[in-house]
Amino acid sequence: MIYQVYIRPFFLIIMSLFSDYYLEREKIKTFETEDYFFTYKVTDDGSEFHVIDMYIRPEKRGGASIVQLLDKVAALATEAKTRHIVSKVDAGTVRPEKSLMVMLKIGFEIIKAENNLIFLALKTRERAF
Repeated sequence: MIYQVYIRPFFLIIMSLFSDYYLEREKIKTFETEDYFFTYKVTDDGSEFHVIDMYIRPEKRGGASIVQLLDKVAALATEAKTRHIVSKVDAGTVRPEKSLMVMLKIGFEIIKAENNLIFLALKTRERAF
């Protein structure tokens, strides 16, 4: 696999071909490191920062990677001047209660549930991480 690598302060960003495709086709951006990635999109009106997908390598879960991931989400949401970070937990994934507990602990609130998805939101300036 061929990667484009960009160096920014404190982060190594690896953009895969799929990330390029996702951005071109869906206007969804990707932030990726060796330990985790997340995809995101800012709403057209600029008010919400939607985290579409998140993934942390299994051996890195429960450590500093989740804090680094959430710090980067918060930094990008603040940089985009959004009012809310919106994300979801899929009840069909492995151990969804763990993801839900982490999000609730840092200040996310459940805003709705549809099918197997639990949607959560956090005011950008009220984050607890």
